[in-house]
Amino acid sequence: VYQKVVDATLRNGTTTAMYYGTLHVGPTKILCDVIAAKGQRGLVGKVCMDRNASHGYLQSLEENLSETRDLIEYVKNSPAGKLGLLYPVVTPRFIPTCSPALLDGLGHVVEEYSKADHKIHVQTHASESYDEIEFTQILNKQDHGENNDRSDAEILDASSLLTNRTVLAHCVLINEEDASLLRTRGTSISHCPLS
Repeated sequence: VYQKVVDATLRNGTTTAMYYGTLHVGPTKILCDVIAAKGQRGLVGKVCMDRNASHGYLQSLEENLSETRDLIEYVKNSPAGKLGLLYPVVTPRFIPTCSPALLDGLGHVVEEYSKADHKIHVQTHASESYDEIEFTQILNKQDHGENNDRSDAEILDASSLLTNRTVLAHCVLINEEDASLLRTRGTSISHCPLS
């Protein structure tokens, strides 16, 4: 499958792509290898989820953090990683599928590797639909108390996941305060007009 995906993106002129791998590090490493073999510049993340998904699509907090670190080490020590053609990406799927502990843990991973002068990117979905925002607000109040009504951008920022190497998918429903926060952090938006 990965060969076909990378071939299709290259055939369409995409020389650099940011990929969501899978929940598991093994297949995500295969994606990295395919990208490197095809000569595409790639940014690749292992998807992290520890709640609100089917049982087979969840990992524990420890598994998510361990496998994320494993992928980072794999990529940065690969020949393509050393040449700057392949980059690891910390990838919480989106807030409703990540506990506060997972978001905070992934933020610590970003900070840890950034201090070591490694280029760690972050990608996730944010403010994609009214249903997603409403569900995030319900979870946020359960997790942090009834008076807590933080936006997706504020939640990600509190976990140190908004950086100048963060790309947020969608963001079709952000307000001026969120837009200002994203500008301040240097965070990019990959906007999908179909959302």
